[in-house]
Amino acid sequence: MSAITAKASRKMKKYAVLTREPRCFLGSFDFSWEQRKLASLCEKFTDGDWIESKDQSDFGVRLVQTGNVGVAEYLDKTNNKKWISEDTFDRLHCEEVLPGDILISRLPEPAGRACIVPLLGTKMITAVDCTIVRTAPDMSNKFLVQYLSSQAYFDDVNTCLAGGTRQRISRGNLANFNVPIPVKKSEQDAIGMFFGYLDNLITLHQRKCALLFSPFQAFISMMFTTSTFSWEQRKLGDMMNVTSVKRIHQSDWTDSGVRFLRARDIVAAAKNEEPDDYLYISKEKYEEYSTLSGKVGVSDLLVTGVGTIGVPYLVRNLEPLYFKDGNIIWFQNSDKIDGKFLFYSFSAEQIQGFINESAGIGTVGTYTIESGKKTPISLPNQIEQAKVGEFFQQLDNLITLHQRKFEKLTNVKKSMLEKMFPQNGSSYPEIRFKGFTDPWEQRKLSEITDKVTEKNAGLQYVETFTNSAEFGIISQRDFFDHDIAKLGSLDGYYIVKTEDFVYNPRISTSAPVGPINRNKLGRTGVMSPLYTVFRPHDIDTTYLEYFFKCGYWHSFMNFNGDSGARSDRFSIRDNVFFQMPIPIPDIDEQRKIGELLTCLDNLITLHQRELEKLQNIKKSMLEKMFV
Repeated sequence: MSAITAKASRKMKKYAVLTREPRCFLGSFDFSWEQRKLASLCEKFTDGDWIESKDQSDFGVRLVQTGNVGVAEYLDKTNNKKWISEDTFDRLHCEEVLPGDILISRLPEPAGRACIVPLLGTKMITAVDCTIVRTAPDMSNKFLVQYLSSQAYFDDVNTCLAGGTRQRISRGNLANFNVPIPVKKSEQDAIGMFFGYLDNLITLHQRKCALLFSPFQAFISMMFTTSTFSWEQRKLGDMMNVTSVKRIHQSDWTDSGVRFLRARDIVAAAKNEEPDDYLYISKEKYEEYSTLSGKVGVSDLLVTGVGTIGVPYLVRNLEPLYFKDGNIIWFQNSDKIDGKFLFYSFSAEQIQGFINESAGIGTVGTYTIESGKKTPISLPNQIEQAKVGEFFQQLDNLITLHQRKFEKLTNVKKSMLEKMFPQNGSSYPEIRFKGFTDPWEQRKLSEITDKVTEKNAGLQYVETFTNSAEFGIISQRDFFDHDIAKLGSLDGYYIVKTEDFVYNPRISTSAPVGPINRNKLGRTGVMSPLYTVFRPHDIDTTYLEYFFKCGYWHSFMNFNGDSGARSDRFSIRDNVFFQMPIPIPDIDEQRKIGELLTCLDNLITLHQRELEKLQNIKKSMLEKMFV
């Protein structure tokens, strides 16, 4: 057996469950598995293209290399990107790689490793030593890539390696591998999702350990380094050229070519978001206009001048780009200031305060070239600039990691809410726990809950609750910072006990028919009679709570609701509301569903809190470090 990296070895052990016959089952899938040849699972099974150095270009079609293929993960190596031109793509009749394709590296280390190609925002090809796998419609790419990371699979690969100094596996041998697969694609998807989730957790904690240590080590080193140099006050216009570019008209925009940035693209990048749409200009137009304006270089800074002003974008590589004149200010840094230091300086109060002040108090504030030239900056020496920039870069990496984990967990929860409750009148959900096979029954809300009509006579309770779509049931004082209801009116309010449910007819983007939430405050309070309060029985309250977090009940509301007198409120009669059908499994399955979704919610909350802590650390450090 060829040498295998430690990381790959750990991942192989994790995937040992995917052997020739499954030793455990996810959910209640009891369908049979079958053995299929790898190539028969694919609508495309071919090698990449032979690309020589002379064929490569500075931009165009992205060349995904064997080094980008990890064990069940795509490795984005920012500093080693390669491209070919569109003309070369056509001349060599290259095979295009699409997002969602699987790439199998036939070279070590380890040979046969595979990953799913992500959306990279550009046209892609791959090297000849990678096999392109495009799964058939009845085959899950997520399941297949997990099998291609299993120990059983790597054992097969190692028996087929051939070659001299650098052994590899042939595409022909790969094609004939027997792959055990569930007959049902739904089971394939569930297994793929499960192991993908484990991958995310493993990656998260690996990177977290590294990132937690690195920035603080750098910071401590910096703090204990003796420095006799004070920070110098300068204006950016005295240190570099501050300008823009020759105007590009909308008619010059294209769907491919050289990336064209707008102010909103920079704002999206600052939020770690993808823009609504990518824009490009042709290579010819880029060369023509860059001859007049110059080319954006590494460590240059682009800053938004309209809309959300003062948002920086650091140019980190040589990939050509162009931008919208007038909307973006170009600081031609050329390493006069450490690029990362300059970038993070624009997040500190000194520069942001200046930008806001110079933009004026008009309806539409702008940050202009002239203001850019006058922008003040405090500068230490180059060594300290580099340390400060690296510190904040590492901190940002950690923030981004938690942000992505938070988003992934949120998407997992959304998917589980969709699949764990029956749809379209079905008696069976798409995903179930093992051992549960009975059909679900439909019960009316009136059969499992009682409408609360008890009023707060004698002012027994004085704490007033409100029902927020975002925060759930919360004390009115906490939500509004003061009491809205007057004490004298509380005797007409409904009493809301722990575990009671409340429907708020006020609609919003996140609650298009109004939210229903459970009182989890652990105490009794009162609610306005504008709300509908109901008390559950003969049902697990956590299960019922998560049912109301999915959107299935919205169709009933929309079909049976009345047009209200106010546009911000949903109107439905109580006797109709309590006819709402509720899908119900047996009590044990209810509890398991509630426990699983609660666990997911706890993970989401954990990452949200860690994210907020890191963001607060960054904010505090920006205030204290940039003088």
